[in-house]
Order: sequence, then C-alpha cells, then structure tokens
Amino acid sequence: MSRTVFALSAHGRAIADPQIGSVVIVLHAPSDKEVETVDEILDYAARFPFLCYITFVGVFSAYMIYRVVPTHGTKTPLVYLSICSLVGSVSVMAIKVGTYAFSLGRR
Repeated sequence: MSRTVFALSAHGRAIADPQIGSVVIVLHAPSDKEVETVDEILDYAARFPFLCYITFVGVFSAYMIYRVVPTHGTKTPLVYLSICSLVGSVSVMAIKVGTYAFSLGRR
C-alpha cells in the first residue's frame, strides 16, 4: 500500500485531532466520587467555587455575545470558540447531574 492512503488532509486532521484528544482525556480522567443522594448533588452545586464558576461563565458569555461578537465576530473564530467551550462545559455538567438524579430516582 502506498503511504498516501493513510495521510489526512488538513480538513481531515482538523476533524480527527479533537476526537482523538477527547478520547485521551476521557481515558485518563480521574474517577468520580460515588453520589448517594440528590441532596449531595445539591450540596456540590451550592459550594462557593462552583457558584463562582457558573457566575463567571454567565458574565463572560454575555459580555462576549453582546460586546465582542458584533465587533470581532467576523474576524476571528476564537470569539465563538471561547463562548462554546465555556457554555459547553456547563452543559456537560448539567447533563451529568441530570443523569445522576435520574439514576438515583430509579433506585
């Protein structure tokens, strides 16, 4: 076989790199502490560092959407990437909490 069969174009590599990186992160992530009740989940959500993070994400995203996107949104994709990354991290946590709550409710 020729070597060009396995070579990725720049577009193909741009698609493959984040997927490979995500798999590596998931495989090496620390294990989560076992949650026993929904009250434990609410206790975690009410802690100061988490509340600071959620506030930061909300304020930063609103600022970026209403102030930065109109002026710099057409020039650089980094604006949209930062918004999507932060909001995505919160949505992943929300889905994880919803899954925990659903599984605890079924017990």
